[in-house]
Amino acid sequence: MRSGRHEFLDAVDYDAPDLRLARAGCALQRDGDRWRLRLPPRSTAGGPALEHRFDGGRDAPPDAALDLVRCFVRDDPAQFIHRQR
Repeated sequence: MRSGRHEFLDAVDYDAPDLRLARAGCALQRDGDRWRLRLPPRSTAGGPALEHRFDGGRDAPPDAALDLVRCFVRDDPAQFIHRQR
């Protein structure tokens, strides 16, 4: 039975200007004050994606998340690219 509560998705996607995170199979999203980073499987044989969650502010991705995507974005900072509502 449903509780009658509505839950709203307000996710914001971040990527480099040329979308290199998406091309590499990564996703960096903010939903409220929570951040989620999905990385591709460790091997080309497949497997589950790796997912990390971070607490942080709403203005910019947490440093710990940026450290994990540095090899993909290099010197281009991750920036807001899309909002889902």
